[in-house]
Order: sequence, then structure tokens, then C-alpha cells
Amino acid sequence: MGCANQLTLVRGQILTVKLPATAGTGYLWQLNKPVTQLKLNQSDVLKYEKSEKTGKVGASQYQVLKLEALESGVATLDWVYSRPTDAK
Repeated sequence: MGCANQLTLVRGQILTVKLPATAGTGYLWQLNKPVTQLKLNQSDVLKYEKSEKTGKVGASQYQVLKLEALESGVATLDWVYSRPTDAK
């Protein structure tokens, strides 16, 4: 499962990405290919928010990632939902 989006940012702008995920499964949203124009804020990589519907264990949540633009320009973010140990 994956998705790709194109966006334009200016230097210093923060992009917050909120993607559906389930904590405890070992799966994470990751960039399929490195993007040199952006820096991932590591402190937010594993931040999850409870589903508004149930909040139950195993229910869908969201992985929240924050990226900072290091330079102005256009980048394509190609996200993939996989385990970090899975071979790409």
C-alpha cells in the first residue's frame, strides 16, 4: 500500500503529514525514496492519535510525521506502509 503526492514548500516551512496506521503492528509510513529538500523531524515519527470513532486497541489510528523544508522547490513524496525490516 502506498501513495504519492506532489507539493511546493518554501525554506523553513513545516509540513505535517497524518496517515492512517495501526500502532503495535510493526508497520510504519516511510518515504520510499529519499527527498533531499526535506528533513524528517525524528521526534514525531511514532506519534499516534486515537481514532475518533472507537479508541479501542487495534483500531485505526494515525501516524503523524513532520517534515521541514530545507530549501524551496518541488519534491515528490512517495510513501510506503511497511515494516522497517522489510526489504525494499
